[in-house]
Amino acid sequence: MTMPDTTQVNTNTKGVAERSYDAIVIGSGISGGWAAKELCEKGMKTLVLERGRNIEHIKDYPTMNTPIWEFRHRGQITRKQLEEKELEIENELDVAQEKCKPHIDDGGMFEGSCTKCGKLLG
Repeated sequence: MTMPDTTQVNTNTKGVAERSYDAIVIGSGISGGWAAKELCEKGMKTLVLERGRNIEHIKDYPTMNTPIWEFRHRGQITRKQLEEKELEIENELDVAQEKCKPHIDDGGMFEGSCTKCGKLLG
C-alpha cells in the first residue's frame, strides 16, 4: 500500500474567493438588517444568515395599513403591567406614609393628603 503524496495541496482558489466574506451578520432583524446595509454601503462583501422564514413585504404584514382604532386591544395594558404599576404605587404610598408619619400623628392629614408637606397618602 502506498501513501498519498502530501507535498501537493489541492485548493480551489476560485471557490475560496466565492465563499469568502468581509463580514457575516447573524439575524436579519432591525439591528442585523441595518448592520448589513451599513457594511454593504461601505463596500464590504457581506453574508446575512437568518433562521426564520422568508418574509414578503406587504403580504406578510396584513395589518400594516390598519388604523389604530380598528385594533381590538388598542391602548390596553397587560395584567402583568397593571400589577407592576399597582405594586409601584403601593410602594410609593408606603414610603410617603412613612415619611409623613410624624405629621399624621400630629393630626396633619386632610382629605388623604399630608397638610405639612402636601404628599398624597392614599
